[in-house]
Amino acid sequence: MEKHNFNGGGVEGGFRARESSANERHVLEIAHRKAEETFRHEIDMESFAAPVGNYDPAMVTRDMEVVAELKQRFTLQEAENPAIGDVKRISDIFEAMLADQIKNNNWFGGNTELIASSEYDDYVNHIDGVLHFKVPGSSDYIALGADVTFSRASIQEKIGHIKKRIVDGRLSRVKYFELPDKSFKGELNEVPYIILGADAHSVLQMAEQWTDETGGKYLSKHWMQAQLIDMAIMQCDEFSRFASARGNASASEKYGYMKEKLARIKNMRQKLNGQLPEDRDSMFRTMQEVLGTE
Repeated sequence: MEKHNFNGGGVEGGFRARESSANERHVLEIAHRKAEETFRHEIDMESFAAPVGNYDPAMVTRDMEVVAELKQRFTLQEAENPAIGDVKRISDIFEAMLADQIKNNNWFGGNTELIASSEYDDYVNHIDGVLHFKVPGSSDYIALGADVTFSRASIQEKIGHIKKRIVDGRLSRVKYFELPDKSFKGELNEVPYIILGADAHSVLQMAEQWTDETGGKYLSKHWMQAQLIDMAIMQCDEFSRFASARGNASASEKYGYMKEKLARIKNMRQKLNGQLPEDRDSMFRTMQEVLGTE
């Protein structure tokens, strides 16, 4: 979720430069209430501190103080510019719908879940969640940034950060991580990182279905699942090739492995449900331009 670099431009893709409609505002409020119940920070940072956990208590305390300071800064920004609150609410809704559809409609296959990040990893490392692919005897992970924008500059900046980490020889670090079944608790290192996103218009259109009387049942066939899995595949492909060209064999191998895994999931989804829809929004098209995959 975007909590930084706000320039007072309003909400991307559906609210920018105009007043939102009464229906959009109604959907936004209802969907945000559902989002708060669906996808929240369940990771208790304090439980990582010794003697309960293995982390240095002083370090955990410092990290929690950093989070409190950043949250306060965001609250002040929101008070000065109410449009920032809309950005946050739409981002919250997108993250929650993504988690819900991955869990209940198998958007990324039947053995995948989206685990909310800790507040520290959210605010400091800009990781909104971790895609956990449950494999018998092991697990695979992708760190995610969930983005609601269609700004070319914003996407270029984010892709640039990922590539810089590859050049520097380090992938993402998830400092506070715990599986829901408690089978793992600690730090994830050298985790591939990608961006999954949509523009605000698409999010609000999905949210209207998500909050209807079916509880989002028909989102199982929504075109957004195709956009997101294609977005993931094309990033993993680009970052694998980029890492290989920069001599980072480890990163190239990790991104390449995840590309193949996601491609298999896409093929399996198509065998079960037929060809995935080909609709795409402005976020997808802009990412294609930035990655040079048009």
